[in-house]
Amino acid sequence: MTSDNFPRAAFFSGVTTEHDDETMIGRVVVDAGYESILEALLPFIGSRTLEWHYRSRDERLIAFSNAHLYNWSLTTFPGVHGPQTIRHVAVPFQAGQPGNEDSTAAEVERVVALILEHAEQHPEESLGVIAMGIKHADRIEDALRRALREREELDEFFDETKPERFFVKNLERVQGDERDAIILTIGYGKTADGRMLYRFGPLNQEGGERRLNVAVTRAKSRITAVSSFTSADMDPGRCQARGVDLLRRSLRYAESRGDQLDRQALEACRIGIDRMLSMWRPC
Repeated sequence: MTSDNFPRAAFFSGVTTEHDDETMIGRVVVDAGYESILEALLPFIGSRTLEWHYRSRDERLIAFSNAHLYNWSLTTFPGVHGPQTIRHVAVPFQAGQPGNEDSTAAEVERVVALILEHAEQHPEESLGVIAMGIKHADRIEDALRRALREREELDEFFDETKPERFFVKNLERVQGDERDAIILTIGYGKTADGRMLYRFGPLNQEGGERRLNVAVTRAKSRITAVSSFTSADMDPGRCQARGVDLLRRSLRYAESRGDQLDRQALEACRIGIDRMLSMWRPC
């Protein structure tokens, strides 16, 4: 394998410059104040809400986002494919080990093991790994590269010329990607004495819930969430940012294998059903 197989993350950095007002007519200046180019263009273009979802082969893969972010407005295609469609892999916490707050070493090892397991058992299925932070993504790439030095029989699976080749990307680089199977690895862990710091990178920022939404909807057939803590370890009172609160809820959803939505989601479901029924009522 070459180092080019897993390209490093690249970021757009905003640059603020001074412009004469007259020269800015009909132009758009994108700087650090905008979250995306689409946000910058909103005053100039119309927008439409997504109404149909076609990616997920199992409805449970989209149900969480449909409930929490779309108020059940998405039209989906019902179908259930098995107990392994959504699952959570908990990496046991190891006390007394510092430096795991941004990227848990034990979680890196577990994710690499899951990648190799997929390549061995499901070589016909494409795979992508989404890490919350860039440091965690880089550590997974490095550990996987070392592990594959002695696994030449898996070279075909990691062939970068495939239409849907394997990737490891951080949360902010997966927009538009989709794979048969996705491994979503949180990476952020507890302190050496077992405290949760509630620092989850982009999820703490405004719009963090949209980034999480992108990550949890990339899988066509299966998704595996990996973390060194469970939803029960997260105090709802300290999950102030919506992205962090939805992370807690999404972990609980994965722990139930996609079988249990929380009360907030069920209430959104009721509102969505009422809305659809009102549309069907005769004039």
